[in-house]
Amino acid sequence: MCEADSYISMSKHFAPWKVKFEIDFDIMPVVTDAEKIAEHKMVGEILISDAG
Repeated sequence: MCEADSYISMSKHFAPWKVKFEIDFDIMPVVTDAEKIAEHKMVGEILISDAG
């Protein structure tokens, strides 16, 4: 398990191994509860603005 500031950071970090050794990494982002709540609020606001 690794922690990074973004998905692209993980891709850049592991790219040399992927290229040199043909290793395919399964990178799955994990979000916190606070991030998921913020996402739901954002989607709700978009739905409201599109409906009005």
